[in-house]
Amino acid sequence: CRITISDWMRIGKGHAILIEPDGRAVASPVWGTEDCIEAFADLKEVDAQKMWADFPYKENHINKYLERYDVYNLKTVLRGKCTGITSEKIESLLLNVGRIHKQVLLNMMKRDSVGDILGDIEKILIADLPEMDARELRTRLKTAQDTFKKNNNLFEIENVLDQQYYTTLLGFSKRMA
Repeated sequence: CRITISDWMRIGKGHAILIEPDGRAVASPVWGTEDCIEAFADLKEVDAQKMWADFPYKENHINKYLERYDVYNLKTVLRGKCTGITSEKIESLLLNVGRIHKQVLLNMMKRDSVGDILGDIEKILIADLPEMDARELRTRLKTAQDTFKKNNNLFEIENVLDQQYYTTLLGFSKRMA
């Protein structure tokens, strides 16, 4: 049994911190090591502050938490384009956190349509996915875009973005079961 502090899917080497029942803190996944884990601290010997100081994959760990803000920013760009508000107003609503660089979001705002923006979003979302998952996501995005074209409502598109985010979060717990 392990206590999981963060998820490990599709972010990068060692981004999850796992605490084992014996107090050993490990980074996961660390490909190429036994069990894909790397021990980096023992909570019987160090406190949490020292454990964090010794954690070798801080950037990857923090990026996992920032994904939720990426979804927020993508939705903000889509909503802005859909409602016709100015790029300046959309930019003022963006959060300055996340893995997606602000310039990428600003470039999306310059696109002519929600469909064009979805093309950019698709490229971002499928970048780290295995081919089968990428195909499934493309299909879901296409279906959502078709629904949008019929009713001019972003609900289905936003649903796909939320589902994709939460799928990555739930993936780890399923692997642990």
